[in-house]
Formats: sequence, C-alpha cells, structure tokens
Amino acid sequence: MPVLDLLWAMIMLVALVVALWLAIAVTVDVLRSDDLSGVAKAAWILLVVLLPLFGVLVYLIARGGTMGERATRRERRLDAEERRRIDADSGASTDEDLAAARALHDRGVISEEDLHDQERRLGAS
Repeated sequence: MPVLDLLWAMIMLVALVVALWLAIAVTVDVLRSDDLSGVAKAAWILLVVLLPLFGVLVYLIARGGTMGERATRRERRLDAEERRRIDADSGASTDEDLAAARALHDRGVISEEDLHDQERRLGAS
C-alpha cells in the first residue's frame, strides 16, 4: 500500500507543477499581449488568480491558439532589435568586412569557397 501512496503523491506533485507552469505561462502571455487593454489584462489575471483551473482553461480556449504566434512575433522583434543594436555598435561597413575577408583569403587563412560565401552573405559579387 505505501507504494501506491507514493505513486499517488508523485502524480499529484507533477499535476501541481504543470498547473503552476500553465498559470505562469498564461500570466506572462497576458502581460506581454499588445492587443489587450489594461482592463482586459487585469480581468484575465484576476480570473487566473481567483479560479486558477477555470481561468487557465478559459484562457487557453479563448486565446491559447495564438499564444505561440505572439511568442514568435516577440522573439523575432527582439532578434531584429538586437541585430540592429549589434550593427550600430560594430561600426563596420560591408566594404570593410569584404576587405577583411579578402585579406584573410590572400594570407591563406580562408579558402576560396569561404571567401565566396562571405561575399554572398554580405551582398557583394
């Protein structure tokens, strides 16, 4: 009998962890959603806090299908901002990058194929 009690306790622990993870994921999605007003965000969060299981299920039914799309759009936007920041910080131009690649090729550090790949990536011919 103690083995079944242990198994049941483990199942309940996993269920609790999953429920907490879902509640946190829904809360984060609500707070990051640009298409919800402040009142709508507050209402969703209150629903999730006051009635966790019901609130999470209703949210997943109503808006769960687009959670992944919103996360993907956010990641792309953050990636583009990071790339712009890195490009602005580097200060190196495409011509300088090409000259550096050609110098490496002339010294034998990179192959002809690597040079052509670099030129293609930088938009040169």
